[in-house]
Amino acid sequence: MGVTEGNGNEKEVFRKFIKSNKFYVLDRGYARYDLFEEIARKGRVRLRDNAVWKEIEAKELTDADKSEGIQKDIIVRLGTNDHLSAPVRVLEFYHKGSSARKRKPKG
Repeated sequence: MGVTEGNGNEKEVFRKFIKSNKFYVLDRGYARYDLFEEIARKGRVRLRDNAVWKEIEAKELTDADKSEGIQKDIIVRLGTNDHLSAPVRVLEFYHKGSSARKRKPKG
């Protein structure tokens, strides 16, 4: 990665290191939709559990999808004011782990 002076904008430094075909897990400091969009164009991103979106289309799940743990396959616009220039695909997976934090349904 890179080292900054400590008073620079780490998000701008991070932009230089975004690689194609990678998976990124971002904390809330990277919730800027312009940065998200740049990363999503090159790789895959795990959304925050409180991400806001408007569903555009729900895709039907196949038996193969379900057997892989996919619970939802939708096309959405992220943000409250269509912050991204293009819709994004959201896949919601089953994961074995803590169920203490449930995702609140949108609506």
